[in-house]
Amino acid sequence: MISSSVAMKKPDARACHTIYERNYQRLMRLLPHLRQIAEGAQFGVEGSVALSAEVMESHRYTTVLRMRHGLPLPAPVTTPEMIVRLYHDAGVAEVTEYQQRSRFRVKYDYPNAEMHHVREKGRVNEFLGEWLEHLLHCHGVFSSFSVSNA
Repeated sequence: MISSSVAMKKPDARACHTIYERNYQRLMRLLPHLRQIAEGAQFGVEGSVALSAEVMESHRYTTVLRMRHGLPLPAPVTTPEMIVRLYHDAGVAEVTEYQQRSRFRVKYDYPNAEMHHVREKGRVNEFLGEWLEHLLHCHGVFSSFSVSNA
């Protein structure tokens, strides 16, 4: 059983915002030309299966990006897929959908029927940060893309 101190701990808004800022910085280091890529463009890294992405929406202050791990994984492991909204004016990136689940609450009661982690929203955004760090470490900056407009 989870102790009541874990279940009742309040979410730390400052820590969440820091994660969003770092994820934005990582994405912009990884994809430095993201703001110039047209809406509907699909791109992947040439010679790599590490990332495939699609610009779902592109506006002056926001970009919505669908990211997928480019390599199918054996069952029962699912290929990571998420939708990330970047707020260019605020310099933050937030996961809005992960594995076809969306509208994450900041905190869930435990236990819960959907089996969400107590801090599901934070954990999904932390995972994005870890994935981006891995991509930066293994592939560096993705300066060349194979871009195709849908």
